[in-house]
Amino acid sequence: MGTLTSEAGVQQGDPLGPFYFALVLHHLVLSISKDESCQDLLFNAWYLDDGVVAGPSTSVQHVVCLLQDLGPSLGLHLNPSKCELFGQGDLSVFPSQMNKSCTPNLIILGAPIGEVAFCSSFIASKRAAASTLLSSLVKLGSCDPQIALILLRMCGGFTKLVHVARSTPPSLALDELHAFDEQSSVADKARLLSVSSPHASAWLSVVPSPGLGLSLDPNEHQMAIKWWLGLNTSPGSPPCALCPEHPLDPLGHHAVTCRRGGDAISRHNKLRDIVLQTCYRACISAKAEAGSGLGHELRNTRPADILASNWLCGKPAAFDLTVVSPLNPTFISEAGRTAGSAAVAAELRKHSANDAKCSELGWTCIPLVAESYGAWGSEAVQAFSRLASYLATRTNSPKSKVVCSLYGRLNLTLVRANARALLLRCGYSLQEGDISSS
Repeated sequence: MGTLTSEAGVQQGDPLGPFYFALVLHHLVLSISKDESCQDLLFNAWYLDDGVVAGPSTSVQHVVCLLQDLGPSLGLHLNPSKCELFGQGDLSVFPSQMNKSCTPNLIILGAPIGEVAFCSSFIASKRAAASTLLSSLVKLGSCDPQIALILLRMCGGFTKLVHVARSTPPSLALDELHAFDEQSSVADKARLLSVSSPHASAWLSVVPSPGLGLSLDPNEHQMAIKWWLGLNTSPGSPPCALCPEHPLDPLGHHAVTCRRGGDAISRHNKLRDIVLQTCYRACISAKAEAGSGLGHELRNTRPADILASNWLCGKPAAFDLTVVSPLNPTFISEAGRTAGSAAVAAELRKHSANDAKCSELGWTCIPLVAESYGAWGSEAVQAFSRLASYLATRTNSPKSKVVCSLYGRLNLTLVRANARALLLRCGYSLQEGDISSS
């Protein structure tokens, strides 16, 4: 057998290959920029071996000559048959092998440039392809969600349609992009906005730790992923196992908001305990369910899930934690347009209910609102940032690391509770740490 030697060129699969290529190409690009005959160029930009040069015919022609003259000494050889030339007038002065066109319509790095009709037609083709891909993944997800997730992340996580939407002038793309948006329901839009909010996906990066309650068993994980991606969590819309008068919906809204069975209370208490434990670790004096020593009227309303003493300028803070679903009929219309709107509405509701009581007690009311998909309200984000600062100082840790850990614990706990609620209402028998089909 002979020996294959690696002596020249960029090697496929080498992670440093593009960097080496760019180092060599950079010298050629600078030569073009500095050449006196190329000063009239209107545009000269490169992404590795994809270059776009625009300007007067004589200047562009000189660029071609430079590439042919200087490139070989650097190991770069221009292939005219892979070059596209767009322009008006006589193009015969350019190499005959080039693909030449007098049309004003062209595609650069996957983005259309030109007349409105051309751009719209191009975007329509990408929209159709994206719709076909996503529809196929939904069908695949009902029988093999793991493969569907891999394909979504590898092939559909950043579709060509998204690239076109970001690189095409809005005036040329609005109609087609609106048409694509109309294919999604308001509920899907609300879910997408919520799951893409800051920190909502923190649970996906948590290192599993059963001892700390930071793990999902296989059934919980599969259900959580289906629910997170908007796949059908209850094919056939069977009745809820705990309240048969209510059918289960495909996106799982009823399951994660159902008040029967104690799941909502358990979820609330686990989230509250994480915040309380974090206060203890940060050496902040705090206690749960503050209000038990107050008068009858205030005691029944529990002004604080957690009362943190000396929170800000010596004034105690009353943390009132709640979880809301952006798919709630009260919120869904606005939640489909604005990320975090369900959390904002819940914060206002908490202030309306508690501000007067807290003011009477000398407390500051701080709602800690989580949307069911893991997006947190702005007041919770500010409170967690302050709490993380205290804990970072106490433990001599980077604040960013403390923030990631806090959101990871909170959101994994939230998602696990939601997955268990979904499984229970789909007819599974649940025990802590064990799930079996009934």
